[in-house]
Amino acid sequence: MSAEIRRVINESPEENGYWVPRKNYICGVWMRYGGMYPDPVIRLFRNGKGEFPCKSVHEQIAISGKTGMLHEALVHETYRSWDEYMKKADVYTTLTAQEMIATGTGNNPVTMVKYLFIKPASRFISLYIRHKGMLDGWNGLLWALFSGMHFPMAYVKFLEMEGRGS
Repeated sequence: MSAEIRRVINESPEENGYWVPRKNYICGVWMRYGGMYPDPVIRLFRNGKGEFPCKSVHEQIAISGKTGMLHEALVHETYRSWDEYMKKADVYTTLTAQEMIATGTGNNPVTMVKYLFIKPASRFISLYIRHKGMLDGWNGLLWALFSGMHFPMAYVKFLEMEGRGS
């Protein structure tokens, strides 16, 4: 990857940032499907041309100008264990609930159905079927199920926070 980075820096003056594909690993297994690969993220940009948005989780660097794509993948040990996944999910769902409060998400039947049923089912179908997560075996199934559970967990935390007035 370092040779490719040196090459694009020297040969591509028109691009201000570069998308880098990621090889995401869960429990030591490369997740080829389920939306986990190539999973490009901007990780290389020219000084003064990238900006981090004000977002609490999964922020994406905003680049002014053209972007390019690297071919070499970045190895990302996403979760070393499912226990680690659950601990991070606890943090992420709390942040989502706080964003729901901050953006004035209403506590009504439509929001409840959306967060308890529609969003989880949609996420599962997207990751497991559309993005072929089933081809990643057991980890693909768990990834799709647990990713879908983000929304009900965040919704319950939202209700708790709203009840406390936080």
